[in-house]
Amino acid sequence: MKADRQLASFNPKEQVVYSRKRLDSSARLLRQTMQAVLKRKQQELVSSMRQLDALSPLKIMQRGYGLVYDEKEKQLVKSIQQVQIGDVLKLRLMDGRIDCHVWSMEEKTEEKSDVKSGSDA
Repeated sequence: MKADRQLASFNPKEQVVYSRKRLDSSARLLRQTMQAVLKRKQQELVSSMRQLDALSPLKIMQRGYGLVYDEKEKQLVKSIQQVQIGDVLKLRLMDGRIDCHVWSMEEKTEEKSDVKSGSDA
């Protein structure tokens, strides 16, 4: 009996059936794994898109912030040290641009604020 079972396992028909079952099982496992990977990657993409959206200059502007450029709009103004009284600045806001003329400046210091104005010059 045991010998009959062993002999049957060498039967090409039985080998094809066994191989087909292994193939089906492997294909099912592959599909499940690929679906899990795809779902994880989709979640990562959504998360990255949310982060990019939150950091988008347009989204930041919607919260009330703006960007300040020099008169030619070539350089972003990040410090009072980049500006002088009389300069023209361009402010970019969510819904447009404002041209500004610098009349006075107040430099932030640790102890007090130093105010400079056009009449002090």
